Amino acid sequence: MRKIDVHQVIDQAPFTRFHWMVMCWCALLLIFDGYDLFIYGVVLPVLMKEWGLTPLQAGALGSYALFGMMFGALAFGSLADRIGRKKGIAICFALFSTATLLNGFASSPTSSASIASSPASAAVA
Repeated sequence: MRKIDVHQVIDQAPFTRFHWMVMCWCALLLIFDGYDLFIYGVVLPVLMKEWGLTPLQAGALGSYALFGMMFGALAFGSLADRIGRKKGIAICFALFSTATLLNGFASSPTSSASIASSPASAAVA
């Protein structure tokens, strides 16, 4: 039986165009995920004024997205183990984009919180 040293194979493997492409796609997904929270921080003062939110309510509204990320990671991480990482990331990205679009049309703190806390809104996590 032939033994293969995996560390040696990986160390000697060239970093090809495919690897760069995978790295760029992953970076793009991370940017979109972070952009969602960045935009929340930018529009927070306007939301507080328009919806009459207290600082406590505004902080809770921002925390709901992190709560959704936790549930998204639990639900979609297990799903990706079953159906494969590529399909899992594609599904999560589509759900995340849809939830972010819907959150842009939220007309109240309740509707925004329900969208932000859903696992679909944080599926990329």
